[in-house]
Amino acid sequence: MSRRVPACSPSPLKHPHSAADPRLMRTCIVEPTPALLRASDLIAVAGDHLLKGNRGLASEALVDADDPELLDLFTWATTPRFRGGVPRPSREPLPRIEQPRRVQPPISELRRLHERDGYRCRYCSIRVIDREVFARLRRLLPKAVRWGRTNVEQHAAFLCLRATHDHVLPRSFGGANSIENYVTACWLCQFAHGDSLLEDLGVEDPRVRAPGIDGRDGMRGVLRLKPQ
Repeated sequence: MSRRVPACSPSPLKHPHSAADPRLMRTCIVEPTPALLRASDLIAVAGDHLLKGNRGLASEALVDADDPELLDLFTWATTPRFRGGVPRPSREPLPRIEQPRRVQPPISELRRLHERDGYRCRYCSIRVIDREVFARLRRLLPKAVRWGRTNVEQHAAFLCLRATHDHVLPRSFGGANSIENYVTACWLCQFAHGDSLLEDLGVEDPRVRAPGIDGRDGMRGVLRLKPQ
């Protein structure tokens, strides 16, 4: 099992909305629950089993990681009116800036971003699974990594832990489509961030902290494996 990520401080569930005092800023948007940390560990274990040729054990670990509690967590964290447990600010919003159509970064840029960030969410520090690894896991073990059309039909852990790129400064406030403004994020933190300013959520800019590099490669070794 891997080293546990540190808990957010102060708690995102209790933190009042305040952008005035930086000492009250917390470090992440959605704090990983024990169930989410356990699922992250199980996915890592599954990756290790795959690399050792133990597909049966890998499948068992992935099925065990598919905890229904995580579907509830995903639903809670992505509720628009109360994302991440922090109400939206009541003050008048800042002027928004019209931006060109959003362009998805190329795969090569996302690879560099995830590698730079140690394959972890820069907000809550939990390990994330990039799109290439996720797609390969689905091909290798389709029964263990279920993925239907609705959230209920999808693997709950991967709903939460797939990697995405998040604009630290939202595009609606002038944030650039650039790797300097991107951080790797889990889906929970990315959805909970939405198009709000971090200061309105009481969250510090994650770029003030160095990314958590622990030597793991984001399970990219499974990309060498072929379906049987």
